[in-house]
Amino acid sequence: MLHFRAFIFYLLFYGWTLVLGLLGLPLLLLPGIWAQHLARFWLLGGLLLLRFFCGVTHKVTGREHIPSTPCIFAAKHQSAWETMALFVLLPQASPSPVFVLKRELLNLPFVGWYMQKAGMIAIDRSAGVAALKNMMEQAKARLLEGRSLIIFPEGTRAAVGAPPSYKPGIAALYKECRVPVVPVALNSGLFWGKNAFAKNPGTITLAFLPPLSPDLSKPQVIEALVQTIEPATEALLREAQVSRPSSSRSTG
Repeated sequence: MLHFRAFIFYLLFYGWTLVLGLLGLPLLLLPGIWAQHLARFWLLGGLLLLRFFCGVTHKVTGREHIPSTPCIFAAKHQSAWETMALFVLLPQASPSPVFVLKRELLNLPFVGWYMQKAGMIAIDRSAGVAALKNMMEQAKARLLEGRSLIIFPEGTRAAVGAPPSYKPGIAALYKECRVPVVPVALNSGLFWGKNAFAKNPGTITLAFLPPLSPDLSKPQVIEALVQTIEPATEALLREAQVSRPSSSRSTG
């Protein structure tokens, strides 16, 4: 039954994506703010479909840790869910936040076009130091526009229980951009596992944690993120595993 419900979710979500992608094409000729509004509407629709057909809901804690000025959100990455949810769960504001993502995503039909128009920061991982420099330039420009950044410090999705592997890009952003860095913990991998087709019903918890101290060295930034995000994520995982019915404890 879980696989059937997931099939219906994907069928409708891809249909929703195609319809909005076609109807929104004229927005690509307008300022990027319109693509941002369309993206928020698209993702809200996706979360509603996920809730209705797969029984996956969410709750957010720690909103008091979100600064009133542009900042960097450094989030745990366990599933595709947070790539949808973070964009719409952050405080409603214009302009919208910016994801730091791999350049290959811009090649996706419709989705990639709108991400580029909305000002997302695309990184060519094969470019080495040049990619890091380009990321810094774009990040500073977006922050000056009043937009917060969302980055996954591990660079890619990690399965529940996998050892953390934080990349140096977040430390470079911390030192160069000089804005608050807010760690984000979550337990989405229990409900939408890495590479899993079926979705386990339940409530995903996303927790904003206190911003990092502003005077850390680059190695200390990575260590602080690991020591902050990982224990908080483990606590959320334990809490969810205790509260979930035994019949829905499979992650794939």
